Amino acid sequence: MEESERTYDSRYLATLPGLAALLQPSLPRMTYLNAIPQAQNEPQQLERLGAYSQLYLEAKRLMGIQMLLSVPLVLVWVLVVAAFPNLQIYAALWGILVTLLGLFFFDPDPEKAAKASG
Repeated sequence: MEESERTYDSRYLATLPGLAALLQPSLPRMTYLNAIPQAQNEPQQLERLGAYSQLYLEAKRLMGIQMLLSVPLVLVWVLVVAAFPNLQIYAALWGILVTLLGLFFFDPDPEKAAKASG
């Protein structure tokens, strides 16, 4: 059995002080592996998780709006222009507007998000 696979009962180690002193270097290694559950519940980590969740929610909403503007409404414009050809200019303006909104408003900016989250 390797040294890293051994586990020691604290009551047994208390009865053998010499053995406990020999095994002491391996004990912090065992407790270090258990620090993750404690660290993930610290207030700073919970705040980071909340900030990440908020950023993700906002990104999903923006993506949904962009998809609504660019796919179904464009298909509606195709049908409208097929029925009323004189509305082509408005369909073209709609396409330009959606493209510009996608570039400048809906485009995710990682640097801006990082600054906003702290």
